[in-house]
Amino acid sequence: MLYNRMRSRIGHKKERQFACADSFFKPNSSMGLDGCSSIAEVRPGYSESPIDLSAKIYMILQYGHSKFPDLEFAAGHYQNDFALGGHIHFSINPEPKIISALDTVLRSLSNCIDDKEQRCKRERTGYGKISSYRKKVLRF
Repeated sequence: MLYNRMRSRIGHKKERQFACADSFFKPNSSMGLDGCSSIAEVRPGYSESPIDLSAKIYMILQYGHSKFPDLEFAAGHYQNDFALGGHIHFSINPEPKIISALDTVLRSLSNCIDDKEQRCKRERTGYGKISSYRKKVLRF
């Protein structure tokens, strides 16, 4: 059971300046806020399939673009002094073997496709370090 969250900074295409996400999006919506007025978050909800999850993310991004076509989304690990990254919620207990396996798989993927400089800056902020997780009711 996967719940994916993608964080991004937003800015006006013409002005090339970042804008506060809370000027455009509501806190509890599929394109919402992540406890910070500056950062938008894509919240596709529950999925059992990575393909379904990807389709939901795509639909939310399309909707956000259609609603605010002059906005540009800047994603990655670290943009303009903000740790972005993303996170996934799992509806299982965070056992050490599971955390270790996720670290191995997700870190390997990250090493292949992500910008190393951005990732290092994000990790220095304390966000998204190896084996880091937060336990929540019925998920982590």
